[in-house]
Amino acid sequence: MTDFCKEEIHAVEETFPGCSVYLCDFHREQAWDRWMVKKENDVSDKKEKVLCRLRRVA
Repeated sequence: MTDFCKEEIHAVEETFPGCSVYLCDFHREQAWDRWMVKKENDVSDKKEKVLCRLRRVA
């Protein structure tokens, strides 16, 4: 289990070939929140609806 860091994920996958890397819930939500507040993603005004749907998928 890791946070959303591409370098860390890559290091885990290289060290443990064939493993499954999972993002912890806190860091997954944090990454979603950071993505949703960016204006270019155009979802900041729909944040709660988008967050609800993302949680259902997870």
